[in-house]
Amino acid sequence: VCLWDDIFEDIFTNTKNDTYFDDIDDFKRVVKTMSTYRNSTYGHEDSSEREKRDTWNPDMRKRLKNEFDIFKKIVNRDILSSGL
Repeated sequence: VCLWDDIFEDIFTNTKNDTYFDDIDDFKRVVKTMSTYRNSTYGHEDSSEREKRDTWNPDMRKRLKNEFDIFKKIVNRDILSSGL
């Protein structure tokens, strides 16, 4: 059973909702970008080192923040509200 086909596609790519990802590839891209950002900036350093390692372009960081906000809205709307 593929969880994407059975559950996640309806949650993350349902165009009837106000917030969604275009498709599974778009979703995977965002998750990979979030992981890359975290690992290259915040993943393994104490707070004094974080700012030094955050060398991402501000536009890229803003785009990632917007994508993360979409992700959080979907989780809050469809997953947390369902009681899962």
